[in-house]
Amino acid sequence: MQKKFNIYRSSAGSGKTFTLTKEYLKLVLCAPAFPSFKSDYFKHILAVTFTKDAANEMKDRIINSLDKISNLPDNEEYNLLSAILFELQDEYPEKHFNRQILVERAGKVF
Repeated sequence: MQKKFNIYRSSAGSGKTFTLTKEYLKLVLCAPAFPSFKSDYFKHILAVTFTKDAANEMKDRIINSLDKISNLPDNEEYNLLSAILFELQDEYPEKHFNRQILVERAGKVF
């Protein structure tokens, strides 16, 4: 199996943490390397930043995002969830991702 690496380079304040969080959650919530969803897929993902502070910020944001998504009321919007859903639907149209699937999976991962 070929490994895929993504590298993001940009200046301070440009949204790197948001992008890294979104990309990490996309992987976690769709588990593309497996034919079916695995709630522990996060153990197979390596995300690297340059400082311990940045790593801790990203970890906190991922955990907080999973918590928020898993407890999101049906009528409430969350930009991160909307972005993840839009991109997963575009990248994996055959998997028929919807909001409810991602909310349920976020709860299982969290």
